[in-house]
Amino acid sequence: MPDVREEEKSPVLAWVKRIGELRDGLLVGASLLYGLGYLVWSLNAWVENLGLLPLIDSQYFMAGTVPAVILWLAYLGFSGLKRLMHQLPSWIGPGVKGWRLILRWVTLIGFWGSSVSWIVSLTEWCQREFPEWALSGPYILIAIWSITALFYAGAEQETDRAGKWYALYFTYFIPVGLASLVVSAYIGLVHPNLPHELGGSRPRCAYLDIIKAQVSDETLRDIVPPDAINSDRQVVRSIKLAVFYSGSDFMLVKPYTEPRGGGGVQPRVYEIGKGVIEAANWCGQGTDEEAGAQPAHEADVLR
Repeated sequence: MPDVREEEKSPVLAWVKRIGELRDGLLVGASLLYGLGYLVWSLNAWVENLGLLPLIDSQYFMAGTVPAVILWLAYLGFSGLKRLMHQLPSWIGPGVKGWRLILRWVTLIGFWGSSVSWIVSLTEWCQREFPEWALSGPYILIAIWSITALFYAGAEQETDRAGKWYALYFTYFIPVGLASLVVSAYIGLVHPNLPHELGGSRPRCAYLDIIKAQVSDETLRDIVPPDAINSDRQVVRSIKLAVFYSGSDFMLVKPYTEPRGGGGVQPRVYEIGKGVIEAANWCGQGTDEEAGAQPAHEADVLR
């Protein structure tokens, strides 16, 4: 009898093998998400001078999702462009006939015509004689050049050195460059403005009830109103704080300041242990005046 694979003899073993392969893929994917999320958070912590963040935190998974999707799309773009470059010589390369020859000439004329026209559009003569075209024309020509250059590169990559370099440019540099640009924009512009619930690092506004005896006088002067410092309460409510990070053991906070342009001295970052915090009153739950009011007595503070 012919040999039969063990998987065919036992469907159970085949399913176990597939589950094992799926498990390995999920582990690699989860590790990638976590690593990207930690990198994004670390870069924002560096910008905000928050110090070293804890290595273990579930919100890193959410923070790494968008960069992972961007890298996946870049990989798809790279694969598609590489396959297109492989096919273009047989479609519109040298020696083609019929409608493919017409398409080849359209590509060549569009590429070289848009190149020369773009250079002419930048001259003083063009800007003087055709002022309206000089404003929008170069952008239209760049769009035409980008499309035709892609097909020109694929068509001429086997016979033209310039076409070969263009093919490498579109296949490798464009996907990597766009992915790097989008990831940088996400880290620098999008992630700092996303709420923590979506994996972002936008600070939340809060008033913290703090055990006064466990915090130094210097820290109290920065984050607690003067009248609360001088009171005989053991637990006092802070001023309005910006919470940049809230983990299982501590919070990273700054005195809250309204966003405004320009430079200036930035408030100091404080790492407040959760054992010092009796309660957190997040902004948006009632008025700020109610949230910032000192508790009437210590029985009002919920542990």
